[in-house]
Amino acid sequence: METIMLVCNGGMSTSIMAKQVRDASEGRYDVVAYPESVYPAHLTDDIKVILVAPQIRFMVDDIQKVVGPERVVKSIDMQTYGLMNGGKVLKMIDKIYKEHGWA
Repeated sequence: METIMLVCNGGMSTSIMAKQVRDASEGRYDVVAYPESVYPAHLTDDIKVILVAPQIRFMVDDIQKVVGPERVVKSIDMQTYGLMNGGKVLKMIDKIYKEHGWA
């Protein structure tokens, strides 16, 4: 099972989104959520995709520098995040995996 990391400002709403995506993936992905202040301590080798909550989308480039070029860092759009649409985020993850030949 692949692990996806969600990064946000505080962790509360992103924990809900993580559960939505995990449920939508039906066991294909483990989804973890961390505040931007601690996510580097939780990076593991199996994390290839890091999704950033819209309220900290301005940090995407900084996070990319921290995690390295071998990982993909993208922002979740505000509408998808606001609706807690785990299915749409799952489609985003699947697209990233296919584009990079990880699927």
